Amino acid sequence: MKIPRSARTIAAISVAFALAFGGYALATTRSQTVHACANTKTHILSLLRRCPHGSIAVTWNVRGPAGRAGRRGKTGTSVSLNPAVNVTEVSPTTPASASITAGSGGKDTLNLNLPQGQTGATGTAGATSGPNAYGEIWVGSSTAQLAYGTGVDTSALSGGTGSVLVKVDNCTQATPIQPVITVTPNRDANDHLAGANNIAGGEPTAYVDGFSDGNAPGAHVVVFTVTLTSTTTAQPIASDFFFSVSC
Repeated sequence: MKIPRSARTIAAISVAFALAFGGYALATTRSQTVHACANTKTHILSLLRRCPHGSIAVTWNVRGPAGRAGRRGKTGTSVSLNPAVNVTEVSPTTPASASITAGSGGKDTLNLNLPQGQTGATGTAGATSGPNAYGEIWVGSSTAQLAYGTGVDTSALSGGTGSVLVKVDNCTQATPIQPVITVTPNRDANDHLAGANNIAGGEPTAYVDGFSDGNAPGAHVVVFTVTLTSTTTAQPIASDFFFSVSC
């Protein structure tokens, strides 16, 4: 249907008038289209819910089609960091800081300045690393002596079958209260003393029978007695042994 120019102008004015005064009605609707009625004789548009006799329904979209996409923007500058990071230790009073040094080929370097930590507290003193005195004792029927090339801080020995008295010095404290003394019986093949390793057919047993400060109060001295018996007969024997003293 062809609409005369004058009629189109009137229709446009009518639509504008209707939209201006009917804005509230349009604003309150959620529809995406606008519905109107066009008079078939005058071609005037009216915003009506239902079109009366002598008019036809006309609709159009509230929003037009989307425009064409804009041109693509320029590519931004990319930055990458080297895997290695330069770390500098600074004084504890200097605050931490960071910077980037530009490198070739788009590879930049991260620089970190990290303050040094405060000095920690002094740790507790460690335990003594080894015994104060030790040695291998050869025992004969009526004598005892240090094995050749052994013995540390052993000042005196006496005894024989059944019992040996050992005197050591260089303890860490004067008049030790409770030193740690260990003895281990053995059979030293190099023992040349008469009656050595006469164990009467049984296995030797050695144990500390007592200790003292050697009647030298305040001195760094420990005197102890080692008793030697047979595990089979419980009789005194002449058995070699190794000892150590920690005090």
